[in-house]
Amino acid sequence: MAKFCSSCGASLEDDAKFCEKCGAAQTVGQSDNNRPTQIQLARKWRFPNLIFDEVVYIDDVKVGALSNGQTKIFEVAPGTHKLQLKMTYPLLSCFFRSRPMDIHINKGDTLKFNCDFIFGKFATMTGFAFFIALFNGFNAIKIEPANN
Repeated sequence: MAKFCSSCGASLEDDAKFCEKCGAAQTVGQSDNNRPTQIQLARKWRFPNLIFDEVVYIDDVKVGALSNGQTKIFEVAPGTHKLQLKMTYPLLSCFFRSRPMDIHINKGDTLKFNCDFIFGKFATMTGFAFFIALFNGFNAIKIEPANN
């Protein structure tokens, strides 16, 4: 897992005791004042999703993938980031994606999001999903803030 400076947000080596950029001392344990800054993504379980994953991009960098029904946490530096998901199924990856989402996260916060298709179970099972995605510019994956 990547580690970031608790003071300035610069990227650090996992065993760094001081930040090379600002010189701030880094604590080994997580206290209330030094919680990690994180983005949590939860992908809804759907039967058709068994055949592909959704690749997670933060600031246009691939940081991982979400399997069907999976929840993952990604540690980020405090600040503004661009979040986007893309399908890994070879024929659809260039088509099905989410709209890029700009998010701002403060130091020590965890932002939680749910990920699902924009179309429901009926469209998925009957094959209308492709046509619905076509009329939405192939932005077929939605990312919504979690309620909790």
